[in-house]
Formats: sequence, structure tokens, C-alpha cells
Amino acid sequence: MINLDYDFILNHLSGKPGFEGIPEALKHATPQEIVERGIRYAVKTLPKYASQVDDCDAASLKRLTVKGTARKRIMMAIKALIEYNESHKDKWCITKGSVFKVCGSNRVTIAELMDNDAEIKAIVSFHNESHKLTPEHNNKKRKGTFPSLSV
Repeated sequence: MINLDYDFILNHLSGKPGFEGIPEALKHATPQEIVERGIRYAVKTLPKYASQVDDCDAASLKRLTVKGTARKRIMMAIKALIEYNESHKDKWCITKGSVFKVCGSNRVTIAELMDNDAEIKAIVSFHNESHKLTPEHNNKKRKGTFPSLSV
């Protein structure tokens, strides 16, 4: 059994967005009870949300707001760009901007995932390098000719 410092955990979280209710919760439960309830809730609900994202089609995914939705939409956009490039002579470099044009996800989220997710970085790098595509490839002369892809 792990010995947790419940007071430390709650003090660390207090003041962070989404955790403003901790002082009120402490009036009704001990720090240990609060942390244990949170863990129980996560264990019970997170697998359910993950399966919702896994089983979703593109149209339903746009309305879903659970964790993992944006990553799946971004992966679908990357896949659509790869499939387009594989079947067309006029290829597009996979960039944050081109992914945004395809999936419309939040630009900050796209940037975070494309900069920090090892799987996404590897897929994009491999594809762009194998086709010798650079961001300059999507230059202004071609503006308006972006393929009509959407996920």
C-alpha cells in the first residue's frame, strides 16, 4: 500500500483551475476521503470515456467532449492527409496548419499534440521526410487549392 500525503495533494491542487471547491469539500470530508473518492471516480469513469472515443465515428467525435477526442480527430486528419498524398501527385506537407484545416480542432491542442506526442511526431516526420515535404511546400501560390478533406 502506498502512503499518500493527502494534505499535500490537496494543497498542491488548491488554486488550480477546476479545483476551486477543495476548501468547501474539506468542510464535509477528510483529505483522505476526498482523494480516495476522486481516484474511485477516475477508475470507474475513465475506461468508459476511452471506449466512447475508440468506438466513435468522425461525425459523433465532433460532439464528444471527453479526454482523447482531440487526439483521435488529429490522428484522423493526419491519416486523411497521408491517404491524400499517397494517391495524388500534388502533395501537402503535414503541418499544424494543414491538420487544422482538415479537422478544425483547437490550434493550441493541435500544437501541443504535434509537438509533444511521440507517436504523432514520428508518423508526421516519417511521412513528410519520405515524400521530401517541407512547410514551404504548402506555399502561398497554392492557397485555395487545399484538398477538401474533413474529419
